[in-house]
Amino acid sequence: MVRKHVFLIMISLLVLISCRSPQQPLNKHWMLFTLDTLRQDHVGAYGHSSVKTPILDQLARQGVIFTDGIAESSWTIPSHASLLTSQFPRTHGATWRHRYLDDHCLTAAEILRENGFTCGAAVAARIVSRKRGFEQGFHFFADQNIEIYRSGNEVTQQALSWFSQLEQGKFFFWAHYFDPHMPFNPPYPYHMMYEPSAANDFDAYFKIKNPLPGEKRKRIKVPPRINFAVDEKFLARGLSLYHGEITYLDKQIEKIIRMLKQKKLFADSVITFVADHGEYLGEDNNHFEHGTDLGEPVLKIPYLMTIPTLGAGHIITQPVQLTDILPTVLNLLDLSTSRYQLAGRNLKPLLYSGIPPDRKHVFSELFIDEDTSLHSIRDSEMKLVLKSTKNRETILLSDLDKTDLIRDNGLHNPDTVQHYNKILQQWMKQTKQYVPSTSFKETEEMKQDLRVLGYVD
Repeated sequence: MVRKHVFLIMISLLVLISCRSPQQPLNKHWMLFTLDTLRQDHVGAYGHSSVKTPILDQLARQGVIFTDGIAESSWTIPSHASLLTSQFPRTHGATWRHRYLDDHCLTAAEILRENGFTCGAAVAARIVSRKRGFEQGFHFFADQNIEIYRSGNEVTQQALSWFSQLEQGKFFFWAHYFDPHMPFNPPYPYHMMYEPSAANDFDAYFKIKNPLPGEKRKRIKVPPRINFAVDEKFLARGLSLYHGEITYLDKQIEKIIRMLKQKKLFADSVITFVADHGEYLGEDNNHFEHGTDLGEPVLKIPYLMTIPTLGAGHIITQPVQLTDILPTVLNLLDLSTSRYQLAGRNLKPLLYSGIPPDRKHVFSELFIDEDTSLHSIRDSEMKLVLKSTKNRETILLSDLDKTDLIRDNGLHNPDTVQHYNKILQQWMKQTKQYVPSTSFKETEEMKQDLRVLGYVD
């Protein structure tokens, strides 16, 4: 009788084991792609009809597409710092006033390294390199020999090299791509993909030599401000090169995704694709620029995730921010976030159960100089921007259902202005502001980087 019971128990265990798939996915690793200056509405998955982004589109179908992703700032350094620390610009301090990420905030790499992850990164521009504090926590940080910025292929090759030497265990890897950032100079054949005549006039203006197969892309200097309004054809040519950079970027992502699948890492990896900010492409006579205000074209970003244990076909319409990514990923990896004091929200309950985060608004900031700053509050319907200078405050209001641009000074909507401004003021008081004890001293090379990229005159 005892033997019979033992036999039945063994049969039951075998049935249970056979019902569990040995290929059942886990949320084990994190692969982070940051796609500098990529506008949300210039990705196929977000509805653009002509830009070719087949890999991003496919991954969006396989995972989660967030339709209302908002950056914490409108240029590279503060937005990346917010993503990697889950803190707002006023808290991490890496702004126009102090263009360096100090070590007072824990970074994603520091947290994951503490939890047994091997952490690597390859970046494409010196403005997010170790010279500005972005290497904190990484075991491997590829930023050597960058001449201001570099092509996506160089980032991809360094990523592939790192993965070829990766031993078993949990990993976090950050791949930063800079290609859609001005100056636009996609390699052959992408420079002629969207308009055959695009390269000639636009490149002649910037003194760019288009590369032939096997040639390296030329480094160039960009005039700080360009009046594109005088020539719509010139603007169209620039836009076609921007699209070429985006398709080239999509191809680089494909190479890394293919490698993850070959190494059997893809099925267990949380993969995140976000831009740090967008770009003005003609709105209000602003052409190929960002970092000057908090308009929707520079804040609204592509925001995609593939999550092994969640599955495909999810669309999230609630506003989300870059600061939400770190707490969300940590929870997806079954790591506690309670002791890290992260500013972002954990979106896991929203993803799995439809429970929205405990907030109604998202916030963005731009600290321009010691006396000038911009702060915005936004929900799905309205957006208010507060501009503060030494002598005055200016409020701008935007109805997001009617326009993406900020045209209303709020005088016709005093109750709405009062409502949003009150919440914004409360948030600014409650959110810790970091004041560096010493001012970061930029080298001449670092200042030149900003001039070449069009950030300063």
